[in-house]
Amino acid sequence: MNFSKKILAFIKITRPINVVITFLVVIVAILISEKEQTEPIVLILAPLAAAFTAAAGNIVNDIYDIETDRISHPNRILVLESLSIKEAWIEYLIFNSVSVFLAIYLSPILLIIVLLTIFLLFIYSAFLKRLPLIGNIIIALVTGLAFIYGGYVVENPKASIIPAVFAFLINMIREIVKDIQDI
Repeated sequence: MNFSKKILAFIKITRPINVVITFLVVIVAILISEKEQTEPIVLILAPLAAAFTAAAGNIVNDIYDIETDRISHPNRILVLESLSIKEAWIEYLIFNSVSVFLAIYLSPILLIIVLLTIFLLFIYSAFLKRLPLIGNIIIALVTGLAFIYGGYVVENPKASIIPAVFAFLINMIREIVKDIQDI
């Protein structure tokens, strides 16, 4: 495989549209929650940490779903063997490490949220995805948590609660509908 196809595979496995959405959600949460103007560096680094966490979550999901993806998503990167599972694990570890280092730089509470999200996305992919309703709740919780994270970036998490609850409920419905379609 040539170099450009390999780079494209490393990008595609992260599901870049979802990663961009996560980045933008955190920016929106910051803007909703800020009391005073946020420093530009924080407005970049905090959403980046969340985006890297989301990308890693998508990677670990594909690693654990490779067998079911052979049937339901035959064009996924690992099914096509565009990346090896080892390469996917390495990218997963690198992205999580970057998000942790960014969160360490930003604040202890953001670090806790990033670590919690990494943990939830891992146990979801490895163990909980196939449990009725539990997996849906985890994904909806992580979605809502992106707003709470944005609120904590500007030290005003209360302002992000309503959008977080709305995101949780909308995503919960979406996850249930996706499960019904799969069945």
